[in-house]
Amino acid sequence: MPKWLCAIVIGMLQLSSAAGASVDSVFSAGNSHYEARHYDSAIAAYELILAIDRESAPLHFNLGNAYFRAGDLGHAILHYAKAERLDPTDADIRANLDFARSRVAVQVDGVQLNPVRAVLGSLVGGFRLDRLGWISSVLFLLLLGGLAYRLGFRGRARWLMPAIYVTVVMFVTAAALTTIKYRLDYLIPRAVIVTNDAPVSTGPSDQAETELLAAAGMMVEIVNDQAGWYEIQLENARRGWIRQDLVAVI
Repeated sequence: MPKWLCAIVIGMLQLSSAAGASVDSVFSAGNSHYEARHYDSAIAAYELILAIDRESAPLHFNLGNAYFRAGDLGHAILHYAKAERLDPTDADIRANLDFARSRVAVQVDGVQLNPVRAVLGSLVGGFRLDRLGWISSVLFLLLLGGLAYRLGFRGRARWLMPAIYVTVVMFVTAAALTTIKYRLDYLIPRAVIVTNDAPVSTGPSDQAETELLAAAGMMVEIVNDQAGWYEIQLENARRGWIRQDLVAVI
């Protein structure tokens, strides 16, 4: 975030604390600024909410829209991606993310990083992590209840054992999907390049040879980090090093 924008955010934070303004009122103010096409002011209001650790899919979605209108494609894609991670069921988020990514100056074509991961991602892409977790928990409790009734109270109903078997299969499936979703969305670090003509080098040094100039909005995976540098992997499996201040982690 630019220094002048940080100053605005800090000022708004102090003002909101003094006046007892609610998060909802700041969010509404951001929406009003956006509708008036005061995109920098809208961004400052939305970032204020993030500064007090009140994250949500609608907040990131609105931030993405404001950054996009302000001409900052890198941060727009960053917040669309964060919104999608929080609510992958929202078609508007997906549509805006896809559209924004289509506007990136450099398009990387090539092989998929991991075809198996792509298949797994398609299986869990439409699910929210918290809902998968709740489904797994409910199925686990049902399984425990069925086993307790069968073993503790010696239930003999014909439907009991088939129901237990079905519950076992459903629980294992839900638990596996939850694990996959968590791994893909949180354990594999991803980032967005937020600066145009960002140099990707052969090593973690300003003296290393520049392999390519990346465009704002390109999404990458973080493979390693070292002293202010990230080793990244592009969508065509090409690797290189980039300064950490040129990217933002999703």
